Amino acid sequence: MFRLIKKSLAVTGFILTGAALASCSNQPIETFGNVENAHIEEAQYHALLTPDGEELGAILPEPSPYTYGNTSGNLTNSGFVAEYGDYIFYIMPVRHEYMMWQGDLIRENVNTGETRILASGERQSFINVYNGWVYFVQPEVGQPILYRVRLDGTELTRLIDKCITDRNQISGMTVSEGWIYIAYTTGIYRLPAEGGEVEQIHGFADIPNPRRMQPILTVYNGWIYYRSAETEWRVYKMRLDGTEITPITEDVNFAFQIANGRIFYIQSGEWQIKSINLDGTNRQRVGEVGVFAINVTDEWIYFITKDGVHKMRLDATESQIIQARDMAIIPSGIGIAGDWLYFLDGGQPGGDSPLRTYRISKDGSILQEAA
Repeated sequence: MFRLIKKSLAVTGFILTGAALASCSNQPIETFGNVENAHIEEAQYHALLTPDGEELGAILPEPSPYTYGNTSGNLTNSGFVAEYGDYIFYIMPVRHEYMMWQGDLIRENVNTGETRILASGERQSFINVYNGWVYFVQPEVGQPILYRVRLDGTELTRLIDKCITDRNQISGMTVSEGWIYIAYTTGIYRLPAEGGEVEQIHGFADIPNPRRMQPILTVYNGWIYYRSAETEWRVYKMRLDGTEITPITEDVNFAFQIANGRIFYIQSGEWQIKSINLDGTNRQRVGEVGVFAINVTDEWIYFITKDGVHKMRLDATESQIIQARDMAIIPSGIGIAGDWLYFLDGGQPGGDSPLRTYRISKDGSILQEAA
């Protein structure tokens, strides 16, 4: 009789072929193809044992809806917050000009509450924490747009020394399996996580008013899912090398993410939450209209309306408001790190009212202004 047991593995600097276990601290485990120099601090897996106790091999878990650098839900919300081990990283806004998150990059110890500024600047976004580095975007015309810095704030490094194109509006960035994927208004690009040559893997046609049709992207189980700038925010997927482009939905969507093996998105116009299978089948309404931001976990959908912060189950049951407030910034992103939800409020675009980053416990019992 064979037995299935759970084991832990701690490895660094190895090569796996076919399927790879990878985990950075508390980051989810994922399975992919060939991986070189992967870094594992601790991974959980199941081993199949013979009656004599011989280990036949590891049974790997199913891929999670997360990328290595950050969750799909956080990155859809501009990646202004991320979690890694004992730390939460977030952007502290300093001013607002139609950009939700811009300001200092903060690291906070969840045990002690100690904070440290890792990088100062404006319009920073898309935090990814991968293999001991914090990656972030700081798009400025004619200036470096992609950086990484060590977890302690040292070794601030430029990974791209100039804009890839004359349109440097970045609307998505994720780090996954040793690669950085970037969405521009002109296309989707990638480069090695340690820096190097930038490769365009998909191009978008020249369209009017490109800022209005920004693509967003997430990486999941060997595919890039993205919102097309050419078809007014409709979702497609393609392989990591840009091949096998496949349409997913004809709905025009404001934001999308992958969770629980499905795509959740806000349909533009109705501003209603919907979900669909990864192959484009079984589209469903998930209730609630007037939604401006969502972030989905394995059990809950957290979302923002003009009336405040809400949550409901994935099947639209148990809908409840966890923080009633008149949201001044619409739309406003919502990020998740640990037991906290993060959101921005307190100002108007172009106005003088100060912006604040708030966080609220998932049950709504505690509301704090981030340090």
